[in-house]
Amino acid sequence: MAGDALAAQLESEHGIVEIMSRSAPALGGTGAGIAFIAGAAIPLIITVLVPGSVEAWAILLAVVVSLTLTSIIVARSGGTAAWRMIVRTLTVGVGTLVVSFLVGRLVF
Repeated sequence: MAGDALAAQLESEHGIVEIMSRSAPALGGTGAGIAFIAGAAIPLIITVLVPGSVEAWAILLAVVVSLTLTSIIVARSGGTAAWRMIVRTLTVGVGTLVVSFLVGRLVF
C-alpha cells in the first residue's frame, strides 16, 4: 500500500499506482500538435498538387483513408473494437467535412 493517504486513495479507488511526471502533459500536447500538423498537411498537399476538377474527391478519399487508419491504430492501442471506432470516426469526420463543404458552397 502507498505511504500517504492521497496515494492510498488514488491507488485503491482509481487504480493509479504512479503519478505522472510534470512533463507528461506537455509531451502529450506536443505529440497531439505534431499529429494535427501532419493530418492537416495531407489535404493541403492534395490541394496544391491535384487538378481542381478532382480536388474535392481526392481530399475526401484522403480524409477517409486517414481517418480509417487512425481509427484502427487507436482501437488497437486502446483495446476496443476497430469497427466501432471506424464508424464513429468516419461519421463525425466525414459529416464535418460535408457540412464544411456545403457552407463553403453557400458562402463562396
